[in-house]
Amino acid sequence: TPRQYQLIYTVYYHFVDSSQQQTVIPNAKLTITRLVTMNNERLLGSNYEQDFFLREMQEEIARQMISTISHYFELHRIIPS
Repeated sequence: TPRQYQLIYTVYYHFVDSSQQQTVIPNAKLTITRLVTMNNERLLGSNYEQDFFLREMQEEIARQMISTISHYFELHRIIPS
């Protein structure tokens, strides 16, 4: 029997300029979700699939984080050193 699961990955972060000891981007939160359909037989022994989805979601969060930071720098016309 196929079952559908919703995976949720959330990251809280803030961005600090270490040279000036100043917070550049205050506390922020990014969340990504995935819908996964699995059969009952495949559910128990699938570490590969678990690792695959986790890695995929971490990569997407990292891309969103970099995009957020880049947008902030562009908006405030800051050139990182």
